[in-house]
Amino acid sequence: MLSKDECKKATTKWKDTIKKWQKEKATVKEINKIIDPTAVFNFSQADCKWIHDNNKVSNFNAYAGIYDHKFILIIVPLDENGEENTKLKEYPTVKLTDLKDDITLTQIDIVTTKIETTLSKDLEVIERSKNVNLPTYNHPTIKEKDSIREIIKWKNECLEWFSFMCSSKHKRKKIFTSFSIPSADLSSSDEGAVALFGFKRSSIYKMQIPILVFVNITHKTNTKKMAKSEEKQITPSIETNTKNWSHPSPPYANKSFSIFN
Repeated sequence: MLSKDECKKATTKWKDTIKKWQKEKATVKEINKIIDPTAVFNFSQADCKWIHDNNKVSNFNAYAGIYDHKFILIIVPLDENGEENTKLKEYPTVKLTDLKDDITLTQIDIVTTKIETTLSKDLEVIERSKNVNLPTYNHPTIKEKDSIREIIKWKNECLEWFSFMCSSKHKRKKIFTSFSIPSADLSSSDEGAVALFGFKRSSIYKMQIPILVFVNITHKTNTKKMAKSEEKQITPSIETNTKNWSHPSPPYANKSFSIFN
């Protein structure tokens, strides 16, 4: 937990660092001192519980910052009106650090097969039919295969991306300073969650958009599963990290960001 003043200093430090990278034309080596392409955010069970207890809507905000020379996310809950809770004296933070263990992203596809046979009054088969219903979605979903591709893309390209974005003032202003994150990503977590950076191509902005992919830690199986919404899914369905990709700002606009902007 950091005090509100410390959080403000941390977010300012991130913005100043981006400006410095642009001004001094920072090399990949320099950027790597802050951004480790293979590092993740380890959300503890206590972090998940705090967010669940304090956040009142379907999303919460996370601000990018630098504290003690480490890149961090500062968690800010939203109230019933979707506005940031600015009355807290301190806010939880999660630093970018090494992955503690191997991680497995799972996707369960549920396919239903309906077989019908019609008998006549004379008990003779007069009709047979077989219908196979493939998985469908009742809301936006990111598949396991897509998430893996986006995570690997971040690992391989993020340092060059920062270097490119810091090549001019215009591009620099498009580097994220905050994220809007679906709270469902953490709601089903037994022992915490891991958030990984990824790259998602935006057809609107014509650029790579940094995202966060959440993977929940499951105690019973001692494995990690991709976070998914608790909303009811229709059958057939796909159990995966439903609605798990976060919206970075910039480039996405979000009026709820205020406290540390």
